[in-house]
Amino acid sequence: MDVIVDGNSVDPPPPLFGVYTYTFTDVTSDRTIRAIIQPNPTIELTSGTGGTIFPSGTQSVSYGSCLLITVTRTLVIFVSGLLIDGEPGRPLCGISVK
Repeated sequence: MDVIVDGNSVDPPPPLFGVYTYTFTDVTSDRTIRAIIQPNPTIELTSGTGGTIFPSGTQSVSYGSCLLITVTRTLVIFVSGLLIDGEPGRPLCGISVK
């Protein structure tokens, strides 16, 4: 979720769950607020050569839940890394490597 006030994301960002309240103070001109809520985000799962990932393709995940990912190596190789949103990272939920 993102809350944008007058064209800028609020800082700190709103919590993932629960209620978020924003208060406009000292209003002397027009102001805007926009909430971006994506209740069921999608995850794109792909693997390189030497293995498979399950499930694969585009998966819809219920907001706040986890998606268990299984990586199976078809060659005697190491998993060289995990990219989350294009950046190296660690999953918050489970990943199984076979």
